Amino acid sequence: MKFSETVRLARQITETSGVIVSRNQWLNDAGDYKAPDFNPKENPLPPEQTELVSFKRVLDSVVQKIQRRVEVYAEPTGIDQQYLNHIHGYILNEAIPKVVITPCNTCWFRFAAVKELMHLYAYIAEDDQVRKASLITSLAKQSRTIVPTPVKDLDDETAAIYMAIEVLIPWEMRKQGGQIDQMRKMFGENNYYPIAKALMIPENVVQHFFDGEKNLSALSFTTNLSV
Repeated sequence: MKFSETVRLARQITETSGVIVSRNQWLNDAGDYKAPDFNPKENPLPPEQTELVSFKRVLDSVVQKIQRRVEVYAEPTGIDQQYLNHIHGYILNEAIPKVVITPCNTCWFRFAAVKELMHLYAYIAEDDQVRKASLITSLAKQSRTIVPTPVKDLDDETAAIYMAIEVLIPWEMRKQGGQIDQMRKMFGENNYYPIAKALMIPENVVQHFFDGEKNLSALSFTTNLSV
């Protein structure tokens, strides 16, 4: 899958499924995952001025596309933690697909779970075997060395990661005048924590996107303009 296809598929989700909700909507939705230690008061913007992506609505979008119920669980996976900063998960391809995520904080759970859902959405999941921890660690390690280009094919794991980033840091919020654009001007372009807290995704992911060596944000910007 090419990078441009990950952007196109992510836009399908964020633009047609109503997945971007207000902070207050998200807080009041019991079906959207929040870790036991989640503190709703930790937010750099007033709740009524904050939007973010609803994990529950991303899940609903995947279910609607594949026409199968999907269950999400928290369970230890034994994946090496040095790779991709806690992106721990795998899919059990049974009659009802099960997305299994290592217990972690709210931000890491949301990112890891959406990344796994992107495998289902894009029909790039592994075959009907359990995706073992050793395989995921190997793929995750490989994906860190891959620099995306508009024409280069991405392996399944890397494509799912980039799709998850495009969904959880949506183009609509990055465009001029959008919430993320305004926050970067308000808090500074190199201050990633406020954006991470507002979007409820890991700070490392935000930094990787805007300031990583792969220059993802610049490639994403030009790709989104052409989608």
